[in-house]
Amino acid sequence: MLTELVERGDLPALKERLPRSPLVVKPLDESGVYGGELRLVVVGGPESVGGYLDRTIGYDHLVRWAPKMDTWTADDVLPDIAESYSTNDDATEYVFKLRPGMKWSDGKAFGADDIVFWYEDVVLNIDITPVIPTWLQAGDKPFKVEKVDDHTIAFRFSGPHGLLLGNLATASGVGPTRHPAHYLRKFHQKYTPDVATQAKEAGLDRWADLFLQKASPWENAELPVLSAWQVTKGTGEISNRMTARRNPYYWKVDSEGRQLPYIDEVSYQLVSDNEVAKLKTLGGEVDLVFLTIMMDLRDKPLIAQGREKGKFQILDLVYEDSNTMAFALNLVHRQPAMRKILSDINFRIGLSHAMNRQEIIDTIFLRQGEPYQVAPHPGTPYYNEKLAKQFTEYSVETANRYLDRVLPNKDGDGRRLGPNGKPFSFTVDVGSDARPRDVATLEIMRQQFAAVGVNMHVKAQADALFWERVSSNVHDAAVFGCGGGLDPVFQQDFMIPLQIAAIPWTNWYNAGGLTGAIPKGAAGPIEEPAPAAREQMELYYQLRNTADTAKQTELMNRVIDIAQQQFWYIGVSLPKGNYGVVSNRLRNVQNPMIDDYPWQTPGPTNMTQYFIRQK
Repeated sequence: MLTELVERGDLPALKERLPRSPLVVKPLDESGVYGGELRLVVVGGPESVGGYLDRTIGYDHLVRWAPKMDTWTADDVLPDIAESYSTNDDATEYVFKLRPGMKWSDGKAFGADDIVFWYEDVVLNIDITPVIPTWLQAGDKPFKVEKVDDHTIAFRFSGPHGLLLGNLATASGVGPTRHPAHYLRKFHQKYTPDVATQAKEAGLDRWADLFLQKASPWENAELPVLSAWQVTKGTGEISNRMTARRNPYYWKVDSEGRQLPYIDEVSYQLVSDNEVAKLKTLGGEVDLVFLTIMMDLRDKPLIAQGREKGKFQILDLVYEDSNTMAFALNLVHRQPAMRKILSDINFRIGLSHAMNRQEIIDTIFLRQGEPYQVAPHPGTPYYNEKLAKQFTEYSVETANRYLDRVLPNKDGDGRRLGPNGKPFSFTVDVGSDARPRDVATLEIMRQQFAAVGVNMHVKAQADALFWERVSSNVHDAAVFGCGGGLDPVFQQDFMIPLQIAAIPWTNWYNAGGLTGAIPKGAAGPIEEPAPAAREQMELYYQLRNTADTAKQTELMNRVIDIAQQQFWYIGVSLPKGNYGVVSNRLRNVQNPMIDDYPWQTPGPTNMTQYFIRQK
């Protein structure tokens, strides 16, 4: 494909396109052949594509996670766009050596100036970045990014930042290497004074909105990239299919010195729901599916039966979630009377004992798994047996004993009465697009709660509406997947009551509540957390600010101890038997594979060395 362009004089020779020291990727099983199309599927419209693209064709950061088969920790970080990196003893300075000769997809040089542009003109520009992300904060002063030379960059902090490398390897780390200065200066007010006029002509209110649009590799197909494939149309221009084609200046080679990627094109089919995605998989139209996208354990027998006709194999997945479902009562409910009930630990314990988890496991999860709370997996450094197994015994008698401490009065039908003398009820919100099995699980729980006098309504809705309601703090309770099963250090939200359990506390924490005054204009409802939650946040802040990995583990386990004492979330079962699909024609795919958002599945498995087996 590229040789023809070189022969016509439309593209420089390979030696001129590669950096001086390209990153060498050893193929997993065998050297690949060039060509072909990798076919993927995304449930939802164009607005759903971005995160999926980040973890497939977009996983090229300064550093990356090592390809692992089962579990991972903060130590599993490798150089990527950076040729090498070093840190000082107290983790206040990180120095990254870039690859001389590396180029953007348009052939322009990439170097330290691009990262300085991201720092000075994106992160520090209040119109583009109103609040500096917490993962870039450490110590009592703002962080700095400084150019050492054309191919060396330094991140400096006023206090230790023990998690910088890990954060750079997660979805957070896309920023430093996605801002080609030579292109984006055309849409920045500092360099192009009439950019506000351009924004108005594009129907946008602010120049910063135009900049952000132009800076998105998924919205703007013209944006030069460092990734292996570049989209051919932005998300605003597509309806049901998106494609990305190879970057002729990509900077990785295989162990024989051949430029990667092997595959010419990656296509994404955008489908309306999981059922359509399942049919396409069974029809042999999809090359790779991992659990995050569509697979349900109840479908596994059907999927397994369709292997021969669909020409695919089962992909075994080590699921990172700490539970099959996190059930979170709103601890910071906007109505005082409801808050008093929902935030009472006796109410949570009572509901937990009212759950017949084995019935749910048998019905929803094909008898795979075991009763479990929201907790790290066994075998990890963070396993806490007491947290994992507490209050999982199914006992109507025990449930009633705890619930009587909160709602002791009942009517003639056995329904518990609220403070107003009327039957008490609450509603649980669930996003039904991505996780349809949660709706089925909640229907069983609804019947189990009714047996102890608690009336629960299930409000299933599109994911967009779900997050709108939760972020506005108008919900009584909510459920969602919960990370942190393998390494809660990078998904602490379900050990500390953040996100769906306590939005005002989350906003306080994210706005810098631990370090000083909340800035004006901070988004959403804000409230200082309860003492136990604040103590967890302070411990986690200490964890981030130490470079000692043993100390990090100790601090995280103290956070988990408090989670055990407070019992913030109610869990269902330990995830087991999770799976995906890989087509017979797609080669060099790691199996088993971790399925995890912070790990950015399947990115760390080096998708550039996947190849399509020719007929």
